[in-house]
Amino acid sequence: LCLLCAAICTWCAYLAPEPPESNRVQMKKAALNVLAFLAGVSGLAVEQRPAVAPGLLAQEDAAAHVASSLLEVSDTAVQGRQERVENMLSAEQAALLSQEQALESIAAQQASLAQQQQALKEREAKVEEEISQKLAGLDASFAQVSASSQSGSSLEAGLETLKKWHPKTYLEMALPPLIYLGLVVVAGWIYGRHFTYPFPEIQNPELKERPFSMDDFTFGLFDAFSCDPDKRIFCCSCFCLPIRWADTASSPKINFMAFLPGLMLFATLISLINLTYGATFLAALGLGVLNRQRIRNIYGLPHKTCASCTSDTATWLFCSPCAVMQEAMQVEFVESSLDATVPQMVQMNHPIMDKFSTAPPTTGNLAGTLPAGQRKANQSCC
Repeated sequence: LCLLCAAICTWCAYLAPEPPESNRVQMKKAALNVLAFLAGVSGLAVEQRPAVAPGLLAQEDAAAHVASSLLEVSDTAVQGRQERVENMLSAEQAALLSQEQALESIAAQQASLAQQQQALKEREAKVEEEISQKLAGLDASFAQVSASSQSGSSLEAGLETLKKWHPKTYLEMALPPLIYLGLVVVAGWIYGRHFTYPFPEIQNPELKERPFSMDDFTFGLFDAFSCDPDKRIFCCSCFCLPIRWADTASSPKINFMAFLPGLMLFATLISLINLTYGATFLAALGLGVLNRQRIRNIYGLPHKTCASCTSDTATWLFCSPCAVMQEAMQVEFVESSLDATVPQMVQMNHPIMDKFSTAPPTTGNLAGTLPAGQRKANQSCC
């Protein structure tokens, strides 16, 4: 009976709400001690009794078995809780270890970044030092150049430096003008050989019946664009301007310049525009304006005035082909008051110069023009 009461008390203690872990272990130990004490007392009592009923012994054995089972269950529960506590502790230790490792890696990264920043600062300092050195060298070179420019040998030194930098510049810049001059000479020979046949009669009634003007050129700047009477004046003025200008300037009416010298001079001025940085362009412009003023003088038009010079300069500056076409139309199809005084040209028998000679009798019945087929046979472009 004592054993049964002790077992019931122990079981109730086990089923009670869980106190803190330390108190629960102490309670279990006290219950075990009580059970052991009761078992000893009951054993002594049994030894003193001479005889016990068999049923009571069986009950005592069952109670002892229940008590041992309860002890085993309590031991198993304690061991499970200890294992769980150990697992939790190991998990916490692992988490702490991983955090320590992460902190160590962050510290290492910060240290590497600090080293990189230090290296960048050192590199920036080196670059600044190099730049300052180069600037100092440039200042020194500029000072030397300015000092040498005061002496007479500075120009020669500069030319030698330019020649060293660009050894082929002069040849490359002189070759295109030479090629252009050669092409112009060949084109002029072809023009004098094959394109100096007589001009046909003008077909446009408006141009045909236009009266002679004493105030300005008889033909306008754009009249030759109609290619009337043919395309020679238009094509030569647009695509080979020096040839058409030289032909007009060498006309016996104008007698401004012979054909071949005029062709070579005008073509040379145009070809040297790049080498002279535009200086020869101004010379060619002045040459064209002088020839245009001479045409005005021959035909009795206003010339050597501010208005006429300004008009001729603007015409040549903004539309040189139009100016050449207008001058050619005026000379080829309009008779001047001085044509009767033009002497006969002496025909030269030079084998090369004869190739440039032209005798293009013109046709047309404009007021002030020669009759059809009566253009002076001695007119030539050479």
